[in-house]
Amino acid sequence: MKMGEKRKKAQIQSQLFIYLLAIIVIGFLLVFGTRAIMSLFSTVDEIDLLKFKTDIESNAKRIAPNYGKWEKFSFDVPREIEKVCFVEHEGVDITAKQGAGLCDDMHSDYHFLMCNSWKDALSANVFTVPFQSLQGGSIYLGEVQINGPDDYLCVPVVDGKLDLKLVGRGNSLLIESLAN
Repeated sequence: MKMGEKRKKAQIQSQLFIYLLAIIVIGFLLVFGTRAIMSLFSTVDEIDLLKFKTDIESNAKRIAPNYGKWEKFSFDVPREIEKVCFVEHEGVDITAKQGAGLCDDMHSDYHFLMCNSWKDALSANVFTVPFQSLQGGSIYLGEVQINGPDDYLCVPVVDGKLDLKLVGRGNSLLIESLAN
């Protein structure tokens, strides 16, 4: 065996080791990079939800005390939310809601968890579909009024926007949908 042949075998073995090491490093980068990107998406979703909650609460607080004042709003809504529902509490017999809209299993707006929350929680009057979207961060806008036969209003989210008209009533807030 000549001296040159021994070097070639050693070079092939060291190149194989370098390639293997490179594959392992790239694998680790892909795994940890994917985790970091997923974590970033989760953080962005939380920020979007907090911004939506803050925007709707601050505008409701600003409009409600001014009787007759109204404004149209187009709120940015987090991407997973399909529909936002507003419910009245004042002067509404919640126990009688068994056969109406959100609490009627034959109605298109029916939602078991939302109905129970409406009946149980006087500290929240804004709910989302899917229901868990608010992650325990319920929204309370103060006393709200809904025009129409029902004591609730469900507004679909279109292209990530929730279009509403908020009307001040002095001690409450009238909410109307601008969705077609």
